[in-house]
Amino acid sequence: MELKQNLLGNYKESKIIETKKELKTFLFERDNEIFKLYQQGKLLQGYKVISKLPKTIKTEFGDITVKRRRYVKYNQEKNENINCYPLDDELGLKKYQRIEQNLINKVTSFFGDGKRYKDILHTA
Repeated sequence: MELKQNLLGNYKESKIIETKKELKTFLFERDNEIFKLYQQGKLLQGYKVISKLPKTIKTEFGDITVKRRRYVKYNQEKNENINCYPLDDELGLKKYQRIEQNLINKVTSFFGDGKRYKDILHTA
């Protein structure tokens, strides 16, 4: 049996991978819960499910790609479709935003510490 090099680094890497998988599973299950509420008529009345679209979200643990449902409602006054992504709303993500709020808070906390740009990049 050989001794492993960088034991704590390998342990941390495996925990990050495990956390990313758990987070992806959690978001998938939450999207399904929202869909069940929609089917029961308790949520998003007047909307129709059109598709499932992938979105890559940058988190403290790395990039996570999640497929989330797109709901559409036709607005007769403006003669256009209104898109809704309830999972994005729950995550606090705006229309084109890809960076999760906890990561934004973590990076901005470094600004007052005198951290270099290179050190901040290693956070993400």
